[in-house]
Amino acid sequence: MKNPLNSDEALKQLAILGSREELCLQDALKKLNRWKISADKHQAILNQLVEEKFIDEKRYTASFVRDKWNLDHWGRLKIRHALKSKKINESLIHTALGLIDEEEYKQYLKDLLLKKYKTLLNPNKLAIKAALSRFAVNRGFEWQLVIDLLNEFPGLEL
Repeated sequence: MKNPLNSDEALKQLAILGSREELCLQDALKKLNRWKISADKHQAILNQLVEEKFIDEKRYTASFVRDKWNLDHWGRLKIRHALKSKKINESLIHTALGLIDEEEYKQYLKDLLLKKYKTLLNPNKLAIKAALSRFAVNRGFEWQLVIDLLNEFPGLEL
């Protein structure tokens, strides 16, 4: 069995990891716990990583939002929830979500809904609207925005 890491080795490993990819404090803390580093050393290690810019939550949050929007096309609510689960500060989340272009966001959602709409066979427009709204909300898009866009679809207005 591999010997457990000591606090200096853990710091070095997290610095290497932080130089390759963005890390948040919560992810680093999970690694320290997994490596069984004593809790009294956690804060000193995390402080040093922040001081030396291996961890920067503002940079991490902006990168996370960019990746989840551009690569995975998550809605803002899903992104917000994921960042909150990582204990990211709400003001950082709000600022980073502002990086998403509003027109691009709406157009992507509209295209997504139209693509899904073409696959639905139910003749009941209320059932179709419900299915489309569930589909979009489950991907993290805002309920009111989904409804507003669905009301623009020909044949779905109520």
